[in-house]
Amino acid sequence: MIYWSVLIGVLGVFGTVGALAYLKRREDRLVVAYSWLLGLAALAPAWLVGILAILGQLPLEVIDTPLPRSVLFSSATALLGVIFTDFFHRRLQARDIAPRWMTLWLLGVAAFIPPWIIALWALS
Repeated sequence: MIYWSVLIGVLGVFGTVGALAYLKRREDRLVVAYSWLLGLAALAPAWLVGILAILGQLPLEVIDTPLPRSVLFSSATALLGVIFTDFFHRRLQARDIAPRWMTLWLLGVAAFIPPWIIALWALS
């Protein structure tokens, strides 16, 4: 499953960069508006595949099996990553600085890098 998660992550990164290039050709205002969200969407599916692979390893017979700590830690890290990057995203927009689309996209991608690494590490 590590292979599939990495493949989905690479496809997500290239797919969102392609979507941003398409939006940039159409209208520059849309690129800045959606670049953070597309950055989140780049690695979120790959992280989710990793989490679901960890959960798929749990035994089905025991109903009261606690969740592995790696799932809880990775999920908490993902939530905190989205909250912190949204804070910085809003802070950049509140200033009269016009952030570049690549900066906002990288900010969105950075939200899911730590939880994805935690999920991949727990799978290995």
